[in-house]
Amino acid sequence: MEKFLKRRFRTAETDAARPVYLDKNILETPPLAIDAMTRELARVSRMSGTLAKEALSAETNDRSRIQAQIICINALITKIGSFNQKLAQQNLSEESAEILPSAMRVARYHNEIARLSGLIVMYSERFSQVTDSNTQRDIYNLKKITNKMLNATIIDDEVDLSSANSRTLLHKLEKKYQKIKQHILDAMIESRLSPKEGTDLLDSLSHIHRLAE
Repeated sequence: MEKFLKRRFRTAETDAARPVYLDKNILETPPLAIDAMTRELARVSRMSGTLAKEALSAETNDRSRIQAQIICINALITKIGSFNQKLAQQNLSEESAEILPSAMRVARYHNEIARLSGLIVMYSERFSQVTDSNTQRDIYNLKKITNKMLNATIIDDEVDLSSANSRTLLHKLEKKYQKIKQHILDAMIESRLSPKEGTDLLDSLSHIHRLAE
């Protein structure tokens, strides 16, 4: 009975980890298989983007929920990788064959977003311990810009974000990140932050910075 109920009431994370578009029956038709893989990668993009934005605003007690989503994304990426390998064994045109390595680079990118999201949640307590109002405001603005960068990286046919807009956001992010780093270093020099506090905070902020790179 218990096994039946577990099968009957699968968690949302388990359902999300199941590929929606991948189908082994279309592997012998490469154009359809590539289109299916592209759609699945777009789905992973939306999932990892949502995860990262949730991680930026998450509290320490959200860690288990975020971790469940990370496991889900990683499982889906593994399945995409397996599909990619099987597709590579088909009789592909040169153009189609060149798409497969690029698809896996995209998959690894979203795998890294998921990993960094987990680290950001783990370090969220450090941000809550910051008492300096200027640093608090800087961290808030850094997270805000990072959110916009994440929106710009999500693969969505319905959203058209120019590369110029992305470059502008990245420039703002870099300026803000360097400004916060200098504020923290100044606070350490002036003994407003201990060396450990300053180092921990810099380490935490570096994960947010890498998330948007």
